[in-house]
Amino acid sequence: MKRILGLVVLLVLTAIGLFWPVLGQLAESTSTTNGSDPVTFTRYRADLSIADDGLLTARETITANFPLPRHGIFQFWDVKDSTDSHNRYIPTITSITMDGKPVPYEVSKTGGDRYVVAKIGNPDEYVDFGEHTYVIDYTIPGAISPGTAGTGAYESNEGDVSGTAPSDLYWNVVAPGWLNDITQADIHITLPSEALGVQCTAGTGFGLSMGRGPCGIEGTGTRSVTLTAKDIPAQSGMTVRIPMAMAPPPRMSIPWPVLFDKVLGTTLLPALFVGLLSLVGLALGIAWSSSTRESPPGLPVMYAPPEGFGPAQTVYLAQEDTGGKALIATLLHMADRGLVKLDHRTDDTWLVTGQATADQWLAADPATRAAGSALGVMSTQGSWFLADGSKDAGESLLDAQKSIDKEVQSWSLDAGLMSKDKGARLGCSVWGLLAIAAIIGFIGWRWPTMWGLPFAAFAIGGSALLNPKAMTRRTDTGRRAWSESGGFKRMLETPSSEERFDFSARKDMFIPYIPFAVAFGVADKWAAKYRVETGQEPPVPLWYPVGVGYASSSLYDGNAGFSSFDSSLTSAISSYQASQSSSSGGGGGSFGGGGGGGGGGSW
Repeated sequence: MKRILGLVVLLVLTAIGLFWPVLGQLAESTSTTNGSDPVTFTRYRADLSIADDGLLTARETITANFPLPRHGIFQFWDVKDSTDSHNRYIPTITSITMDGKPVPYEVSKTGGDRYVVAKIGNPDEYVDFGEHTYVIDYTIPGAISPGTAGTGAYESNEGDVSGTAPSDLYWNVVAPGWLNDITQADIHITLPSEALGVQCTAGTGFGLSMGRGPCGIEGTGTRSVTLTAKDIPAQSGMTVRIPMAMAPPPRMSIPWPVLFDKVLGTTLLPALFVGLLSLVGLALGIAWSSSTRESPPGLPVMYAPPEGFGPAQTVYLAQEDTGGKALIATLLHMADRGLVKLDHRTDDTWLVTGQATADQWLAADPATRAAGSALGVMSTQGSWFLADGSKDAGESLLDAQKSIDKEVQSWSLDAGLMSKDKGARLGCSVWGLLAIAAIIGFIGWRWPTMWGLPFAAFAIGGSALLNPKAMTRRTDTGRRAWSESGGFKRMLETPSSEERFDFSARKDMFIPYIPFAVAFGVADKWAAKYRVETGQEPPVPLWYPVGVGYASSSLYDGNAGFSSFDSSLTSAISSYQASQSSSSGGGGGSFGGGGGGGGGGSW
């Protein structure tokens, strides 16, 4: 269950890392800026030349009047083609000057790579008041669209605009995102084919209501078209549609919409390459994880645990962890061995009293000694521990539980039953490095977030490398002990009729094996086996107190009996852990704690 939960968490984190640009764009506000920029464009001239292959070469000459201190202007281009989700209008800036001299500028992307932004000007200097002329040269491929693009109503129309032409130029010759009012716009367009017609609208919304929509049109029927317009309001722009007789040239074709460009980039081959790398990464992770798994041995029916093993050791060799019942099982084992006496004071209070000599404790298994030491019941005869649900008791029980786990792991290595797996440890280190690489890839600073996916795929496929069980491997001796421990569990939980087990000849071993059955979580099946084979209720151990709130017949079932003891211990530990959590979180406790389209404006 933990591994499945871990995989789910990794998958969710990978999805977030990969698609955060998409989520960010979907969450962006759609509100618009009211008003206009203080800088006015007294003249906006655009010279556009369209080649046969659809490449647009543009020179924008902007005369800007600065009435206030500003560093310069900025322009952004929208790469989205509203008529074709597979095409992109990606600009390449070739030159920018101000007043005839080169001017510094920075190019960046925003909006999930949908907008290319040129920030023009020196951040350490202000532009002098008055008029300044900016010249911006750039190219954009794929400007010629199929003839049906942009059909509709325009304020100014000349020639054949029926929409039956093979191709057209449908273009915002003045980008609608400019925050600046434009006094005069002059647009000169050189076409690869004669203009069958021309449609144009300058200004939208407020502009049209003021009668500013009509454009001046010259050159219909030729390859040179001139458009003019006056008083274009901020955030309105100027749009033209020019049908042509030529067939539309091939354009960029990307399988995904612009919404996913920051995720997958703007070309298909790199995305396919990254997808292939991701499959390789996933396969390598799975293969490395699989190499750390041990094939289970045969499990013959065993009528006793491995010699000298206590409950925690037996469970550890069978499943490479001590399970969730190691502490309660070890305490019951202590009582069975006569090392401690158990007294059930109230529903939630148990007294554990040490009654063995030092030599007797020395003869016990390592897990038993570790628990006895942590609870303070093995120092002298008569020493005691009270499990009363308090924080202090919970802390001691938690220490005892951790001591059992630590001691059993050390014992398995010292006894030559387990060895450290160098391959798994290297894999864990590689996993950590590649997880960091995945995070860096998903940041997507100057690259699509897909570049984090191959590393994340390895992390997902190799998630089992983080399992503490992968860090060790059983030796030949350990595998024999694994077989014996697993076979013993099989005997405890399987009905005798299925195993041909002569229970009646060994019913005297029922009580000594109770702690082992509790450790494996099969105490109820062990008791059921006794009932079926003997026709009697299982006996109650002399070392286990009964009669406080439950009958002896329910000792092995439900919330009574051994489960009651377990619940008391769990309650105490939970009380302690809750107090630690509140302490570290509250910060004031008395314990614990410790550290095409586009636009622009001025700036």
